[in-house]
Amino acid sequence: MNQENLCPNPPASQRQPRRSDTEKAKDVLRYMADKCSYFSLRQFLETVFTSQDGDIQRSANTFLTSGRACGVMDEWAKKIPSEEMLEWVMKKATKACRQEFSFLTDRASRGPHQDDANFLRLSADQVSVSLLEEFKLDDLNSRYMRVTPQFQHLLKGIIGKDGDEENLTEEMKVRGRTLVTSMVLNLRSRRTNYHSVINGLVLWDNRVHKRVHQVFNHYGISSSYPFLLKGLKALSRDALRMARTAAADESKIKAFLYDNFNWVSRAWEATAAHGNVTHDEVSAILLVLP
Repeated sequence: MNQENLCPNPPASQRQPRRSDTEKAKDVLRYMADKCSYFSLRQFLETVFTSQDGDIQRSANTFLTSGRACGVMDEWAKKIPSEEMLEWVMKKATKACRQEFSFLTDRASRGPHQDDANFLRLSADQVSVSLLEEFKLDDLNSRYMRVTPQFQHLLKGIIGKDGDEENLTEEMKVRGRTLVTSMVLNLRSRRTNYHSVINGLVLWDNRVHKRVHQVFNHYGISSSYPFLLKGLKALSRDALRMARTAAADESKIKAFLYDNFNWVSRAWEATAAHGNVTHDEVSAILLVLP
């Protein structure tokens, strides 16, 4: 018997060359045209990814979990008309960002970030010395990076290095992203006001006019002026409590600096409604030595 007949596989020189993916795709398309003439490629893809059939779902899930789905979408993005594709992308991006913010605002009580939502909400009575001492912009940015990752990714892409003529440092960009996020949260829900309360106190400390407070509040940058006044009262009570506690501590050495200021603001043209004003102010500082 001829030894060559015992070999099930033909010699390498006689094997058919391996067909390319393009040739295989052509065969599939020809088969669909011949056997399923009224079943277009669009209908085929829609059926594969929407069918409830178990066999079809398994094939579709294998593709979706293979890591190639996004690669195919990239190819589609190159060929689909730009305006149509951009509109679809922005709708999906908006939906993702809206869901992130909803967990911190309207769905805070039942969302995955309930503790973060409570942290970002302040009442006027919660304004205290420790609140100001513990505030760190980097910590707030880290929190935003964790609870709103998609929105932060979007801001990073916009505030990038392209066209950066002002030589902004990375620290300045981080602060800008943090402020923008706080503004969006506050405009979505006035109760999410952690950063705006801090900004309001900074404006008050620098003696910014009331109208500026009101404008910045409309922009979502700072808290409202009435809220600020209530917060200042709570802050004063907390500072007074701490001063009394420190003054009553007999183990510490204390120094109390006190001074009284009196002066008159003269009106050169006195009228019934406008005249000299006498000012009387007291300055006191309690120093507690370690």
